[in-house]
Amino acid sequence: MKVLVGSLGLIFLEKGIYGYLGSSFTKGGVLIRISRHLIKNKIKRWHIDYLTSIESVEPVEAIWVCSEKRGLEAELALCIGKFFEYAVKGFGSSDSIAYGHLFKLQRSNAYYVKNYNDLMFNASLKGLLPKCLSIAR
Repeated sequence: MKVLVGSLGLIFLEKGIYGYLGSSFTKGGVLIRISRHLIKNKIKRWHIDYLTSIESVEPVEAIWVCSEKRGLEAELALCIGKFFEYAVKGFGSSDSIAYGHLFKLQRSNAYYVKNYNDLMFNASLKGLLPKCLSIAR
């Protein structure tokens, strides 16, 4: 799939399952941000908006951690990058030291499950408590 993504320009994504890492320190918090990303017809502010606005893109699940610590987003992106393939250089990471914040998650079910479990374990070692919300339509 070819997608024109703001300042990144034209990107290409293979069919598959992707994960996006973002942060929210706004008044409404992370659930308001996630809800906004799920709206198809919206003003595009963040790179992820260009993907979630596409009719054929179907968000499945939201996973988040709660922390007062600023800068955690880049740290988590680097951690996720050890387990999953970065999808697009600079995607969602214009203010981050990480290569990107969009990850290709699935090569096979076994690969995904193993790396997902390893990632959640590593997050818990950092004192983070991942929370999950199924948003499949």
